[in-house]
Amino acid sequence: MWYKSSPLWNNNHLLTGGKPFVNREWENKSIKTLKDISGASNILDFLELVSRYGINKHSQFFYFRIRSACKAYRVLWGTELKDHPILSWIQNAPRQIVSYIYDNLNSQKYMPTAGTKSWERAMSDLGQNSDWEVIWHNVIAASKNLNHQYIHLKFCHRAYLIP
Repeated sequence: MWYKSSPLWNNNHLLTGGKPFVNREWENKSIKTLKDISGASNILDFLELVSRYGINKHSQFFYFRIRSACKAYRVLWGTELKDHPILSWIQNAPRQIVSYIYDNLNSQKYMPTAGTKSWERAMSDLGQNSDWEVIWHNVIAASKNLNHQYIHLKFCHRAYLIP
């Protein structure tokens, strides 16, 4: 997902020729994020960028590369380009901001790992469902000795995550 604050430079999610964009001249002219090149409903025209930021007129090919990459990576423009959710968390955060951000990040959508997906497929063929909360709790609860817990976790890692 793209946001107003998404960086243009050294962004591994916005590539040209398999490499991130780097342009010190544009960066020195305060063009750093998608918001800086965003218009009402599309990327700003090149001439508007030249008049607004005073960039070199000979960098039009670079502009076309950015525009092409933004189109290829489906960057939304104008009103569809939103602020990053972490900004609202920071603005609405109580005094314990680190805990607040941690709780919000922790409550986001869970994405199972490839190993978990593989194990779930294998277990579903056997007609069993795994409750990962219980599995990890039982591994740790098996012993109070940290060395034993470590061995149990390594064993479960090999048994469950590397089928």
